[in-house]
Amino acid sequence: MQEMTRARPRFFLFWIVFFYVLLAFPAEASLIRVPEDYSSIKMAVSVSSDGDIIDVGDGFYFEKDIVIDRCVSLRSRRLFGAVISGSDNEDSNSAVLWVRSECEISGFIIKNCYHGIRQRGSLDADWKASDLGFMDCTYGISIDDRTGRVGSVEVRNVIFDRGLTALAINDGRAIDARRVFISRARQAVSAFDYDRCFLDEIILWNVFFFFDPICKDNDLIQSGPSIFKFHSWDPPLLLNEMSRRFDGLFARSPKPGARDEDNRRRKAVLAVVLGESFLEAGDPRTATRRFQEAAILTSRDEVAEIQWRIPWGMARAAEAAGDGKRAVGHYRKAVAEVDRIGLGIPLPDLLADFRREKIDLYDAFIKCLVAAEAREPGLGWAEEAFDVAEQSKARSLLSSLLAFGEGVENAGREARKKADLLAFRLSRCQLELQDPDLPPERRTALLEKLKRIEAERHNFFLQLGRLLPPEPRGTFIDTLSLDQVKHGLLGPADALVEYIVGKTASYAFLVTPNGFDVAVLPPEFQLKALVEGYLEFLTFPAESEFRGWSGGHRLWEILLGPFEDRLGSIDALIISPDGPLHHLPFETLVSDPVRRRFAVESHEFRYGHSASSLERLRRRALPSARPMDFLGVAATSRIPAISFETGKRINFPALPNTAREIQKIGRLFPPERTTILAGAEDLEAAFKAASLDAYGIIHFAAHGWIDDEEWMRSALLLGTDGSGGEDGFLQPAEIRRLPLRADLVVLSGCETAGGRLERGEGIRGLAQAFLKAGARSLVISQWSIEDRVAVDFMEAFYRGVAKGYSYASALRRAKLAFLESTRRHPYYWAPFVCLGP
Repeated sequence: MQEMTRARPRFFLFWIVFFYVLLAFPAEASLIRVPEDYSSIKMAVSVSSDGDIIDVGDGFYFEKDIVIDRCVSLRSRRLFGAVISGSDNEDSNSAVLWVRSECEISGFIIKNCYHGIRQRGSLDADWKASDLGFMDCTYGISIDDRTGRVGSVEVRNVIFDRGLTALAINDGRAIDARRVFISRARQAVSAFDYDRCFLDEIILWNVFFFFDPICKDNDLIQSGPSIFKFHSWDPPLLLNEMSRRFDGLFARSPKPGARDEDNRRRKAVLAVVLGESFLEAGDPRTATRRFQEAAILTSRDEVAEIQWRIPWGMARAAEAAGDGKRAVGHYRKAVAEVDRIGLGIPLPDLLADFRREKIDLYDAFIKCLVAAEAREPGLGWAEEAFDVAEQSKARSLLSSLLAFGEGVENAGREARKKADLLAFRLSRCQLELQDPDLPPERRTALLEKLKRIEAERHNFFLQLGRLLPPEPRGTFIDTLSLDQVKHGLLGPADALVEYIVGKTASYAFLVTPNGFDVAVLPPEFQLKALVEGYLEFLTFPAESEFRGWSGGHRLWEILLGPFEDRLGSIDALIISPDGPLHHLPFETLVSDPVRRRFAVESHEFRYGHSASSLERLRRRALPSARPMDFLGVAATSRIPAISFETGKRINFPALPNTAREIQKIGRLFPPERTTILAGAEDLEAAFKAASLDAYGIIHFAAHGWIDDEEWMRSALLLGTDGSGGEDGFLQPAEIRRLPLRADLVVLSGCETAGGRLERGEGIRGLAQAFLKAGARSLVISQWSIEDRVAVDFMEAFYRGVAKGYSYASALRRAKLAFLESTRRHPYYWAPFVCLGP
């Protein structure tokens, strides 16, 4: 007993020493590499632990709302090598990075988001931001707590370009900013209700205000002696002084041995920023010198974010100087750079994001070429403008259409199991979120879980995408030439009208088997106003008499009027819309306001994102003979869906006529080659269990739920009782994995043509997902109509199909039949359009 008593102090002493050692020497920090270990930054942060280093390789990362809620170091492997684009400047609640813990962030270019880095909704934390570049962010770095003065940031060696405010603190503790270059902003600093704001070694370039003039706490801001303000209209001596100040500003580098390389990269970015500023100030000569300086600085060590902006800037400078031919040469180099850099983008959707940010380049190039055609007609400038239009519209979608059979299904058994598990977890989560009695705290937790699973899915597909060879990604997929369109895509009585809608001007290209023409149209904001006004008449029939004749004729004059004398011999018009024109059914344009004739009475219409994508769809290898003709899917019951974000009930009413719709259509096909799915307890599971690749036509009669913000959450609402393991939402990620080889998919639901309109890509939504899954043609609806009207319209359409008419021709015949009936108003017949060859 005495021996045990004597041993007890030693025993306790051992454990005290043991725990002290644990505290004094914590576990070694892990190095997490992106994209080698995880393909997305968000996923890498979510799996990290306190003390970890997240090392991000060169490339473009299209991510936002990355929450840093642990003590980590997030860094770009090379200065400005990793670019994080939020792709959303309009949502004031969005940020590329959210800081909610002590952390260090360094080395990135952060762009295209309302907030670059934002601390909000966190405990008090001190964090650091260094060696960063912010571009096109409304706010660069901001601390704005809801309740008290929480959060302190140390800012070093940072460049801000184009935004409202570079540094903002509101109900925060402190900002300490030194060695900062701020360009083309309304104000450098906005400070309100804070403990400390210290600024020194700051250079302002074309900045209106140093402090936000409406803030009452400006007199509390502390500033050092080295704050300098310059403008692009300053005399040369002052501009030389600015260059000297800039060289001294970033002379010190925190990375031993990296000072020369980092300074070259900073100077290159600065040169591009200054070049663009001088262009805006009307000084193309000085702008050209700055772009040439950037080209020299990046000749050995490129910065991908500005590599394409250098020749683009030189092109605009040459245009401003009146040298159109030299401008064309620089534009060609800029487009080639976009293609080359895009080769490293791993997924078609991300390639679309990458190219969307470059649409202004393509628009400017087209404008330059059309102007050259006006000066020197007949030298091929207009034809090259059409080729550029095809490149700007086609390449992102082409990559998806080419690789529709690649990806998960061909990636091996383990990849399919992983994808199935993610789909199951997502369905379970969404199914529980549909519980109307879910407590608020449980809903919040489930919504966070849903976002984590979506991020996991995104990371998984990124990893698969990086395994594909470069060609299927679509960067260098050839688009159709003008001759190929004339003699390959078009029939003898066909015409293609392809639109490019730009901020300052828009263009229409008419291609026929024997001719070609181009017309200059009004800019985007004017077209958008005209289209939205006309849609009011189309979609809300307050009276049986249509009252939009003048608006419809005005749009006819703008969009097709320039080619009216060449359309007399044309039977079928292929429309390639852009921007707001995606929402316009061209059949409703009024060609003759006196006799009150719609365009559909003279022409057949079909639609495609571009000539090249239509040709890709036309050449899809589909089975010459199928065992089954028609699969009809009807969701008949009322679906009380719950909004994921808000928890509010969205009642989708019962569709009692949908079963009748597909039964009437099914009678037009041999019964042994027809399958009808209606009223199943788990309709989504029943549909997925069918042999989908066996059917030539698949028809859905169901509600469509379009989420414009999170378009991957859009769905066809098929309904479920949970027995089949499905959630009742047939969503784009699921649709893309369907083994479709259908010649036609019909989405006879509410607004199934809707989705998120993206510049350069069109509408991301259900329709695009079915094309990517393998469908050749689609019939989709632009707006909601009564289901009994849809029954009659679809029966008329399929009678034409059964008689052997093409899908576009059968659709036109159904519309003409409605025009001869009491349902003459476009509201009843115009929403349905044919997408595809």
